[in-house]
Amino acid sequence: MNDNNHTHTPATGLPALADRLRKLLDEKEDMKRVTRDIDADIDAAQERLTKEMRANGGLPFARAGYTYSLVTKLKASTLKGQKDRLCEALKKKGFGDLVYEAVNPANLSSFVEKQMKKNKNQLPKWLAALVTATEETTVSACKTKK
Repeated sequence: MNDNNHTHTPATGLPALADRLRKLLDEKEDMKRVTRDIDADIDAAQERLTKEMRANGGLPFARAGYTYSLVTKLKASTLKGQKDRLCEALKKKGFGDLVYEAVNPANLSSFVEKQMKKNKNQLPKWLAALVTATEETTVSACKTKK
């Protein structure tokens, strides 16, 4: 190996680089903690605003260039320990296009919502043993057009 063709970091530079890396990694962890705290605050504010809007008739309102309105979405998830049975049942019932290595939660929720609409707002029996379906109401904030 010809050392004349390679640039080496001086030994004295390694500690400085290691310190910089450590500082950046620590800052990243601090930002993750801050983000988790902000996410928790957002969830609490979202929950409180949702309750207040429901108590006030649930009508949309505008404030500071944003329109706030209640949005209800169905969220479905596989019952604990039922993933394999769900995948097999979906395939057997002709809905295998939903099945990959994992069932996409958004696609599953949409599928379950459609199945419930077709079945008088009830889960079909074959599906009820495999998933839960709960409605979640949150606030949607959209930039208001001027």
